[in-house]
Amino acid sequence: MKINSKDISMAVLCMVFSSVQAQTVSPSGTSPATSSSDWKYNLGAAVISTPYFIGSDNQRILAVPTFQIRYKDWFFIDPFRGIGYQSKLSDGLIASAAISFDPTERRAQDDVRLNGLGNINMAPAVRLGLNYRSGKTFVNANVVSRLAANNARGTVFEADIGYNVIASRSAIVGVGLNLKGMDSTYARNFFGVSTSQSTASGLAAFDAKGGLQSSGLFVQAIVPVSDRWTFFGRAAFNQLGGDAGASPIIINRNQMILLSTLNYAF
Repeated sequence: MKINSKDISMAVLCMVFSSVQAQTVSPSGTSPATSSSDWKYNLGAAVISTPYFIGSDNQRILAVPTFQIRYKDWFFIDPFRGIGYQSKLSDGLIASAAISFDPTERRAQDDVRLNGLGNINMAPAVRLGLNYRSGKTFVNANVVSRLAANNARGTVFEADIGYNVIASRSAIVGVGLNLKGMDSTYARNFFGVSTSQSTASGLAAFDAKGGLQSSGLFVQAIVPVSDRWTFFGRAAFNQLGGDAGASPIIINRNQMILLSTLNYAF
């Protein structure tokens, strides 16, 4: 296991979970801290263990700060969701749209087999989301489209479908299924190997098509430590499938992400 605490793009990645935690109400149905101000702030810290790149067999561990700024219930700023707007469409259903960054990247320095493939860096992105809650059932769906050069573009579709097996004032514990898909551009850039890349890297040429990228299971917990402090933890196991799993770039199809955050609400 490799340890790296200076990788900014991977630090942004962990905000996908801390932003979910920051939006989650307490088990009683109210915000962890009430305030008469229209502005709400969250500050905290996160520790995450995640693969170096999609398909890597090495994990990296990061410790990073987190934050979120919200105005009323519709404007938000946070490192992963970006700057955006959300609206309640009906009871339990919220839609959002934002300009953000997609932290996914692949760099030659991460593994010797990536030499000759060309680096893919994090990129600005348009992010659209739907969040649905009904009783103990929840669905979180996102579409993220990268605004990048031709060799780094692409769109991914991701959904969490879960159920809170525990929902009390002292804790919320949920389990569920995660599904992730990709369009043909994303598949070609992240999992394909062109003829020239094959010559440079020694990997077999591979024409990756869009479709399923991964599927897996997750368990997560939200624990109010006090009126203002909240702990969030998540463990997710995913397996790459379709052309993503068949790509010669992939070292390990099984991918694990572990995250814990501790946030303070102003």
